[in-house]
Amino acid sequence: MNRNVPFPVAAGLLLMLVGFIGLTAENLDYRETTSGRSESHCYRIEPFGSGFLVTLQRRGVGVALDDEFETDAEFSTRRWRFHDASDNTHVEAFREGDVIHLSGVHDNNAIRREFHIDRSPWKQIFALDFESFIRSPEKEFSFWSIGTSGAGDMKIARFSARKKGARQVMVNGLPVDAVGLRLSLTGLLSLFWHGDYWFRKSDGRYLLYEGRNGFIAAVTRKELVAED
Repeated sequence: MNRNVPFPVAAGLLLMLVGFIGLTAENLDYRETTSGRSESHCYRIEPFGSGFLVTLQRRGVGVALDDEFETDAEFSTRRWRFHDASDNTHVEAFREGDVIHLSGVHDNNAIRREFHIDRSPWKQIFALDFESFIRSPEKEFSFWSIGTSGAGDMKIARFSARKKGARQVMVNGLPVDAVGLRLSLTGLLSLFWHGDYWFRKSDGRYLLYEGRNGFIAAVTRKELVAED
């Protein structure tokens, strides 16, 4: 650093540089596999207001889904846009207090719904948005999320998340120290779905999902394959 630059000015420039670096967008690529069928899930995360803008593209044979999420600093959803080219679905939802308003077109039909919830967070991204929880001392929490397929399509449900300890997991062919998270529907509905999610122990990055996307569905595995 130039010795002629006054310290307060130099410190200010350094803070600006650190802030600029911290605002760099991230790209995360995942591969989801079910019974030999594979999909790519590509996320882009960039600063947006006091939170983040997250875009997700899911591509595979007969699959073309696009999501856009506006979140707070903890990745809780404020606004969500969803497009499914296969059935002409394009909806938008936003949170206003303890109400989530959803509207648009679903399967070629107009849709407008209001979901009355409590103060629990809305976690629509469903895995990246749990990274801050993994880094926290809390052991369990509840949240809301809107389904996009099956019996829960365009319906809201309450979920619970509970930490389940640490172990090594294989991700993209390499062993990684990870912290586990068991997600399930709440109450008796927990009998119908739960999934195990794994996050990198060092920084909380979402690494791996293993579970069934339905009561009698085949096992699905989703893992991180690239990040920059």
